[in-house]
Amino acid sequence: MEDLVQQGRDGGARQHTGEKAYPPPVHSDPLLDKLRELSELKREIDTQIELLVAYGRHFMRPRPYQLARIADAGNLSISGARAMSNRKRTREEVARNLERNDIRGNIGPSVTPDREESLAILERYAPKGTT
Repeated sequence: MEDLVQQGRDGGARQHTGEKAYPPPVHSDPLLDKLRELSELKREIDTQIELLVAYGRHFMRPRPYQLARIADAGNLSISGARAMSNRKRTREEVARNLERNDIRGNIGPSVTPDREESLAILERYAPKGTT
């Protein structure tokens, strides 16, 4: 396949391979640097919110938080909170990190390399005595 080259905004050439590839910056651009930094921070926060929503809905004992309360606290719509809490991948990650099943026994723990990071998030933000 022939490589396609396109001029970037800064005049530098980029090779297109089907994935987003950004050339290393020749000079620092404070605005773009800050946008990249905030975008990464937003992804991290979104991940934390997703883990906590799943935890509150599927792992909280003796009973889970009400969907409306979670949605309100997370500034989410009820349907958005429901969709977020029902993501199997997220529920599996929470189960692995807590090393226990969800309250219905549908999702159970298994080993993951991200366990320590996610467990630290849950321990930091979950109400005391619930993890």
